[in-house]
Amino acid sequence: MKKLLAVLLSLFLMAPAFADETPTAPPAEPITVTPEPLVNNEPADILKLDYEVGDGLARYVENKMEQAKKLKVTHIQVVIDSPGGGVIAGLHIMRLIVESGIPTTCTVPDGGFAASMAFYLFESAACGERVIGETGVLMGHTVAGGGNDGRQPSVAAQLAALKAFDKVIALTVAKRSGMTVEDYMKLVYGTELWVVGADALKYGTHGLADRVLPSAEPSK
Repeated sequence: MKKLLAVLLSLFLMAPAFADETPTAPPAEPITVTPEPLVNNEPADILKLDYEVGDGLARYVENKMEQAKKLKVTHIQVVIDSPGGGVIAGLHIMRLIVESGIPTTCTVPDGGFAASMAFYLFESAACGERVIGETGVLMGHTVAGGGNDGRQPSVAAQLAALKAFDKVIALTVAKRSGMTVEDYMKLVYGTELWVVGADALKYGTHGLADRVLPSAEPSK
């Protein structure tokens, strides 16, 4: 019995030595992952104008264009699906895109909507190529205003501003589409111009779009 206990005790004392001799796995090599450039959780070469044209959208565009320049993006896909919004914000967004110097393709997708200032952006120099789906919709109209205090000078000043903005938009659309300013104003003055994508090439000598995308076939 004493001999058995002595043998067990010696094995117990030797156990750490055996443990120390157990080979360990070499440290794993670090894995380097280069993430795709993202801005606002989107690829840097995608710009989505898919809500109201206003200060928030202008800040988003400003951030995206700054990042695109830093990342040396060579082309930007602009997706437009917006009911329009403020004139000042729309003009600012147009300048941000143009002054970046990055070529663009603007697309109004099937079922998408480019209305009011979004329509202006689609027709402006911000869009290098204008593409619309067959069932996309464009809508243009004269500029609306409000908020004056009712005094005659205020009303007169606002009317002058509206006329100026109307001319800016008319000049832009007319130049891009090949219509005259007068012909364009006939389409929007006192009413609204509604155009389905399938008909966008029929206006002026250059059309309200450069290319119409056929609608996708239904899945079977």
